[in-house]
Amino acid sequence: GMKPVRLLAVVGTLYALAGCVPSLHPFYTDEDVLFDPALVGVWMEKEPGENWTFTQSGDQTYKLVYTDGEGKKGEFVAHLFSIDGNRFLDLSPAPLSLQENDFYKVHFLPVHTVMWVAEVKGTLRMSYLDPDWVKKFLAENPTAINHERGHEGVVFTDTSKRLQAFLLAHFK
Repeated sequence: GMKPVRLLAVVGTLYALAGCVPSLHPFYTDEDVLFDPALVGVWMEKEPGENWTFTQSGDQTYKLVYTDGEGKKGEFVAHLFSIDGNRFLDLSPAPLSLQENDFYKVHFLPVHTVMWVAEVKGTLRMSYLDPDWVKKFLAENPTAINHERGHEGVVFTDTSKRLQAFLLAHFK
């Protein structure tokens, strides 16, 4: 049967979550991916608001339906992966299900964002790179990782392996 709703604790605010730093390339490689059945289920904040619903959608893939405080939903493909014993979650938007034409679809770029998964037992505790910190850090260390600066902020353009080194260096 369905597991009961469990507690979600995302470090940071909803606004900052919308400001996750996107990447053109996945943060995982195939050999890093793992599947933990403990993640499957509904995770909800103490105060009714956002919730994250994970279901298994492939051998090592999750479908995530994220519902914000206003009840609006977004669907994502999620990959749990581990580097040096640290677990992370890579999120990218699920392919559009409407019957858009190919000309329209080619204008969508499915970027990746990443969360650090601190805990899955009892409470799902996650945190993410603060976009303001990333902007400041890269202004001072422009060669730390390949990126582009757009009007929306920073976009990572580096390889998965270099992204992982960056995560390990700064997610402590």
